[in-house]
Amino acid sequence: MAVGKPAIYVGWSLGGLVASQIAISHSSQLLGLVTVASSPQFVERDNWPGIKASVLALFHQQLAQDTTKTISNFLKIQAMGSPHIRQDIKTIRELVMQHEQPTQQVLDNSLSLLETSDISEQLPGIHQPFLRLYGKLDGLVPKQVIKLVDEIVPSSQCYVFEQASHAPFISHQREFLTILKSWVERYFSDEEALILLVVLVTGFAAIILFGRMLAPFFTALVIAFLLQGVVSALTRRGLPHLLAVIMVFLAFISVCLLYTS
Repeated sequence: MAVGKPAIYVGWSLGGLVASQIAISHSSQLLGLVTVASSPQFVERDNWPGIKASVLALFHQQLAQDTTKTISNFLKIQAMGSPHIRQDIKTIRELVMQHEQPTQQVLDNSLSLLETSDISEQLPGIHQPFLRLYGKLDGLVPKQVIKLVDEIVPSSQCYVFEQASHAPFISHQREFLTILKSWVERYFSDEEALILLVVLVTGFAAIILFGRMLAPFFTALVIAFLLQGVVSALTRRGLPHLLAVIMVFLAFISVCLLYTS
């Protein structure tokens, strides 16, 4: 694992498939999972909507002929269905072209992953907080997939961007960030408060159930706290700490003897 410690994994499209597989295979490293415009299986099969196998086969052929043109055409599909498709395509292309382009082999292998991967039966094994984000106008992940995954993982949360396609974080950036931030705060911002609540509940339960047994212990704690205050006052006046402790201890014993006599 490259991250090396528990984290929230966020994956878009094929990345969502990869993030889901990490969640399934390395659950101890997972705090939460967010998939964006993703599906447990992307190819259309019996009773499962998706990309037609013939479309992916065509992309395989085009990659062998003209990799650059194929990438450009594939980027156009990302915004297919968006009400502002031209601007979305421009933004996506600019973001992608900032980085070194993958080789034909890498792209071909990625398409093969889309064609062959199916983790739908493994999704119920994800027990951490799970958020799924979709675009209602997505041409790669049909909206019928949303209900199917709802049935497979009923404990997960789902949000659909009504006017978005396959890249809602591009077309609906502000709304996307608001939804993601709200989900993170809901599940992960109050960990300290939760721990404090557990400690308090456990403490009160112990007092209620074992009050008589614990009474001497709590009494000793209170007395030690009070005596420490006297010791601190003496040391602030220049008295050595050990001498202050001895004097306070002897004074406490004397009071106890007088009280019991």
